[in-house]
Amino acid sequence: MANQEWDDIDKKTNTFSEVHCAFIDILGYKDKVQKFFNNEYNLMGRIERAIKNTYAMSDITSLFTDISEREITIFSDSIVITYPSNDDNLLILLNDIQNISTHLSMENLFVRGGIAKGKHISKKIDSLNFPFLASEALQKAYFLEQDEERKPRVLVDIQLIESLNEIGYDRIIKENEKYFVHFASILIDNNTDKQAVKLEMEDIFKNINNKNNQDVNEKFHWILDYYYWTLLQDGSYNKEEYSKFKSKEYEKRNFNVVSR
Repeated sequence: MANQEWDDIDKKTNTFSEVHCAFIDILGYKDKVQKFFNNEYNLMGRIERAIKNTYAMSDITSLFTDISEREITIFSDSIVITYPSNDDNLLILLNDIQNISTHLSMENLFVRGGIAKGKHISKKIDSLNFPFLASEALQKAYFLEQDEERKPRVLVDIQLIESLNEIGYDRIIKENEKYFVHFASILIDNNTDKQAVKLEMEDIFKNINNKNNQDVNEKFHWILDYYYWTLLQDGSYNKEEYSKFKSKEYEKRNFNVVSR
């Protein structure tokens, strides 16, 4: 309204924290939720199992660092995770996304999303008994996710890259000029049961049969190419045994490790 007394409310200032925020979106959610309501696919149970397995690993991390200020929200096909902004918490958040992406993929649930930093406020409005949320970090992470193709990966805002140490650089890789969380390194390393890795890739490979949806096919081709590139970085895998999984686009992917 035009009068000064009405607009005086804008003189009240607020205090904002700064957070690192991950916004991730479950791909193919519409089909999965339909199967869930038909009691053909336990979507809730699979997400719950993936989250539990993720945070069982985070509990180990909590022996060395404080994760008490982590906030996680799940609504519909979206998962939002925030930590107060500092370099240690960024590493923990990257680790969380590595694990949650891996455990969801084992449930045949793949995600895309973004990680960013910015001002943030989340508080309960006592007079109305409902929460209020406004977040630059969430907006930035959301726009990263929206700008992404149908590739199942979580992009990292380029402004965060310079603050990473060598441990952080191990948690991300590049495809061309885009940085994303290197989650396949959790699934594929020299300590992993190689038969389990092959079975996981076989399961994904079986999904590439949708003649009416090339976006879905591209999603699975991309993730198999990414898995194949990851196992090539580990000298303990026989690349010929897995070469059938790579697509015709593999050489164009241009995956690379990140270094200073």
